[in-house]
Amino acid sequence: MSTSERLFLTMLISGILVLLASLTLARLHWRPDIARYGRRAQVLQVLLHPEQYTVNAFLRAIRSLSTTGALLLAGAAILLVFELVRRTMSG
Repeated sequence: MSTSERLFLTMLISGILVLLASLTLARLHWRPDIARYGRRAQVLQVLLHPEQYTVNAFLRAIRSLSTTGALLLAGAAILLVFELVRRTMSG
């Protein structure tokens, strides 16, 4: 396995795990005035707008985890595109 493949897998798996941690933290600190995990609370909405679903004390941590996870996934996608372009150009 090449270094770029290891880096891609590391970034991909880490990004997914960090996003799951963010979602778990959001669900652990759900606002009491909102129905738990109802139809209104879609996963992407909870990750993008945690202030609508969670208590304010944990917003910074949830947003930090969400941003970090998204950046790791974006890095994995960028690395994938870079490798595709590099292999296309070389042969």
